[in-house]
Amino acid sequence: MTMNCKKIVAVAGIAASLAVGCQRMPGPEPEADYVAGTLIQFTGEPASPNGAWCWFQGERVIGNTHDAGDPVLMFTAVSASLSDEKEQGDLDFYWYGLSSEQGGVVELHDRLGQDDHNVAALFQLPNGQTLAAYARHNKDTNTYSRLSNHDNPAVWS
Repeated sequence: MTMNCKKIVAVAGIAASLAVGCQRMPGPEPEADYVAGTLIQFTGEPASPNGAWCWFQGERVIGNTHDAGDPVLMFTAVSASLSDEKEQGDLDFYWYGLSSEQGGVVELHDRLGQDDHNVAALFQLPNGQTLAAYARHNKDTNTYSRLSNHDNPAVWS
């Protein structure tokens, strides 16, 4: 049985779905990698070859609804390139505006460590800023944080 959904969003090869009006449809099972809607790929570029996050990390994706006209999906992932040493273990922040269909990626920490436990926890502040807090898994006792610009996920301090 297949699902008929208006929008499905794939995050780093793992589907996180925002299913609006889903209903079961009779018929054959879809072929592998079939998406009933628009597939949004966040990784695969040279500066963002792939992304990893730990299975027990929650929330994996958060939504910024500060601008009700363009809610934004946000998540972090750790890069794990096999061919480019400069892209191993970067902590990357990804975003995608559901209405504007615009998105991007910002490197929050260069070569933090190629460990899926290093992904950042994200917290949406009432003023539209996003707080990212993270640490190196079993490497040191430091805790790091970054703060996005007000209503602009592309700019971080």
